[in-house]
Amino acid sequence: MVCPSGETADTLMSLKYCKNRGALTVGITNVVGSSISRETHCGVHINAGPEIGVASTKVRTSRQSGSGRLSNFLGR
Repeated sequence: MVCPSGETADTLMSLKYCKNRGALTVGITNVVGSSISRETHCGVHINAGPEIGVASTKVRTSRQSGSGRLSNFLGR
């Protein structure tokens, strides 16, 4: 689950759907202690700082970087 705020309703519904079917869930969020970071099995905190606008460039860039690092780790 990739969600900068960790609180988006449709993402939380998707998370519950996946967990109910036995999926291993990983959260990539910008907020430590958010619903997604608490409900996933493990996660990555991108630490991009507060979001000022909805389309925050630094959050998007940090999220892509975190996803890339996770992919690299899992590919080993």
